[in-house]
Amino acid sequence: MNKQLLRTTLVLVLCTLLSSSALAGGKGKSKNVTIGENVTVGGTLVKKGTYKASFDAQSGELALWNGKKLIAKTTARLEAYKSTSFSTPAYKTRRESDGGALTLTSVNVGGAYAVIGAGSGTTTGANMQ
Repeated sequence: MNKQLLRTTLVLVLCTLLSSSALAGGKGKSKNVTIGENVTVGGTLVKKGTYKASFDAQSGELALWNGKKLIAKTTARLEAYKSTSFSTPAYKTRRESDGGALTLTSVNVGGAYAVIGAGSGTTTGANMQ
């Protein structure tokens, strides 16, 4: 009886450990982001709205999802917050030229920014909602 209880307990503990490590994975980060204006992401026009921004650390890709539909995908790198202010922008954009289209440059994916690219231009931010 004791051996049976020990085996059952051991199997349950092992299953718990395996399932929690599979869920944690450390694969990437994601967060819902409300974009207040139309922006370009990797050459794709993304209309204003709420999207799930997910960053995959293994592939170095940022994806914007509307439900289960992939809206845009591009390469990015993860950077820690470098702000001491109370509010942190949900995303940052840059205007390509005077009156030109806005390009998404970084997205807050929960604890860090997925930075799409560096370049010149005016950078703006929108507070998280």
